[in-house]
Amino acid sequence: MTNSPQRDRPSLQSRRPFTHRSWWLLLAIVLMGVGIRCYQLTEPGITDFHAWRQADTAAFTHGYLDETLNPFHPTVDRYPCELQGEPFGLVEAELPVVGWLAALPLAALGVDFPPAWYLRAISLLFFALTCLYLYLMVLRLGGEESEALLAVAALCLLPLSIYFTRTIQPDGPSLFFGIAFLYHLLVWLEDDRLADAVLSGVFATLVLLLKLSNGFLVFPALYLFISRKGLVGALRTPQYWLWGVAILVPVAAWSLYAHDFPWTFGIWGNRSGSKFTDWQIFSDPATWRKLSERLVFDILTWSGLMLAVVGATRARGREVVRFAAVWAIAFILFVCATLRGNETHIYYQLPIVVPASILIGVGARILWRAGHAGRAATAVALVVYAVTSYHILLGPTRGWENGYFNDDVPADIQEASRLVRKNLAPGEKFVSTSRHPALFFNARHRGWFYDGEAVPGFIACTDEEAPYVLWTKDDRRRATKMMRRDKTLQSQLVEVERGKHYSLWKVEQDSDVIYLRAVGGKGGSAFVWECPEGQAIAGLNIHRARDGEVVGALQASCAPVGDQQRQQQPRQQGTVGPWKGKHRSADGPDELRCPEGELAVGLEGHAEGLIEHLEPTCSPTANRPSKSTGETSFRLRCPPGSVLTGIHGQAGLYVDGVGGICAPPEAPSE
Repeated sequence: MTNSPQRDRPSLQSRRPFTHRSWWLLLAIVLMGVGIRCYQLTEPGITDFHAWRQADTAAFTHGYLDETLNPFHPTVDRYPCELQGEPFGLVEAELPVVGWLAALPLAALGVDFPPAWYLRAISLLFFALTCLYLYLMVLRLGGEESEALLAVAALCLLPLSIYFTRTIQPDGPSLFFGIAFLYHLLVWLEDDRLADAVLSGVFATLVLLLKLSNGFLVFPALYLFISRKGLVGALRTPQYWLWGVAILVPVAAWSLYAHDFPWTFGIWGNRSGSKFTDWQIFSDPATWRKLSERLVFDILTWSGLMLAVVGATRARGREVVRFAAVWAIAFILFVCATLRGNETHIYYQLPIVVPASILIGVGARILWRAGHAGRAATAVALVVYAVTSYHILLGPTRGWENGYFNDDVPADIQEASRLVRKNLAPGEKFVSTSRHPALFFNARHRGWFYDGEAVPGFIACTDEEAPYVLWTKDDRRRATKMMRRDKTLQSQLVEVERGKHYSLWKVEQDSDVIYLRAVGGKGGSAFVWECPEGQAIAGLNIHRARDGEVVGALQASCAPVGDQQRQQQPRQQGTVGPWKGKHRSADGPDELRCPEGELAVGLEGHAEGLIEHLEPTCSPTANRPSKSTGETSFRLRCPPGSVLTGIHGQAGLYVDGVGGICAPPEAPSE
């Protein structure tokens, strides 16, 4: 007796090499699938459905070419202004394996920017390999050649597969790594070949590094272990445990390492919104209605769902069907566990197309062999499929959505990309009011984004490498209004080109006035206040709010600069600025004053969404560069030889964010 179950095991006859005829049919089907996906292949920019995710993925390849080919240093094209001082673009994300592989040939050829068509072609290559492995998997599990060919045809034609296996995202290539992992695992368990053990382990590691959500593949893998070796036999074999550990160690190591990066794309819920399920979304009928509509229109169409159900009826007698059913059920469990992510992003549902294609292939063969009625039903299914797929991919669909191949990037963002691409020299960065990644990638320039409204906040983000600011009409209106009353700012800002929605400005970097970046949140309204000429900030009045947890209101007081002025005029004869923030405590403000004879040269405190603590840094000589100290602490310093002459930031009911304005301590002109 053996520990390995033999029921319904594919015979050696079912594993024989397929015929030359099937080779040619497979090649024709794959070429058809690739040909369909070549639609808009050569579009120069990324503007179609889910352009946001595509541009961020493409940015990783750009980062490898621009920064370093070290695969463990992934950088993107955009970065928050508040993270200046950190390595540019470094972001916590799943390891961009495909982006790194795509960068290698370009780097060898001396190309410094990845064309969009090239990155789409990389996705098409992985799609073709996915088709090959799907064919081999169906045959290995006892499927007939016709079923294997029909499964590949289904993968080629399902609308969600058509689109997302040619976009610049990791989701399409992850289908290849997933099925390659399961196929080589199956061969290893049946033939006990070391090469397949290694390949299955490598592909399993890569599919998890590429998308950690592919962890649901553990269930079809367990099915293969149990069906081939038996539960007890699998558990008692040390080499299987070592194989599993070898897969998980690099995945865990990367996750822990990347978790310390300064910015995140939100893999884990503790640094961004959770993608996991809670009772509120699980019990909401709208969630399940939305997912059901996607299943019968975007993912499988009604025709594909019908054929998959027909194929699933053969689960009892066909191992290929049982395996596909286990795979599909595992994916459904993943959806149930991560409803928030799946409801938000339709590409989360892409992995279902592989097991569904196997079931569709079996179902299509059953229906075709059911006589005239079955063939008539097949013809109707094809018509329904064609109409549905056209509307999903090319035509207007339900509600606000357009067809997947239509523009998903607003016209103003496309205009902004053109302004930057036209006016910036190669390698120059810019500061944008928009964080849309397609703006940066399509502009072929990297840069910063600033979420606030304060004009000094934008200027504080510029430097010699990033001297340009990209403003909306509202931003430009605020800037020109501020320039009319500030001659220094007027000399710093030069408008380069104005479009319908955006305008590009250059910030001259040789001005004596320095704007320190704002820290804290971006809520409330923007404010800017500066001391009169010849004065600098010498103290702050602080109203505490929410039981002392945050700064509710802020007021700056100024004093004359220069030794002669400070000796001749008492401190109280300086200027007191307006209150910023609406909350006033009944006990009055805390008065934080610099010692007599000293002026403020910076600000320091704590901020996490709101300003929690703030005080002036007073010293005529201890000027140090601005830097953060800890996760919520900050210390802003004026450059050597400058003092704090103003503050800017955001304030509403409370003080959300603050930054500094610095200038040399010049006495007022006579």
